[in-house]
Amino acid sequence: MTRHRPDIPITKITNAGVTIAVADMVALVLAGCGKSSPDKTAKPVVIDITLSGSTTTPSGKKINVSKGQQVMLTVNSDHDDQVHVHGGYGVELPVTSGKAASTSFVADQVGSFEVESHHPHKIIAILNIR
Repeated sequence: MTRHRPDIPITKITNAGVTIAVADMVALVLAGCGKSSPDKTAKPVVIDITLSGSTTTPSGKKINVSKGQQVMLTVNSDHDDQVHVHGGYGVELPVTSGKAASTSFVADQVGSFEVESHHPHKIIAILNIR
């Protein structure tokens, strides 16, 4: 049996206090997880893409993007194609010859991500998200 020493105070922890402390910690952790909402103060990054024959414009251009910033892709092409963004974005944009196609997404992952066309298989841009 442990004896209490009068010179060492005993701190009483209640179940309710522990529950509140744990709930606060969980809320803080979850606030840092998940998808970022768009940064309302930053202008969207607009990337105008042209696919013409075997040429892409831009062609491998490095583009800096802030985490939370919206990225908008607009594609004009003289042939049917598909443009996609690598990484976990799930952006796959079908392109029809002669018709503008566009999409947007929030840059919520940090790293470098390629924007590519399928025909020709070329890197259009590299998004450096920081």
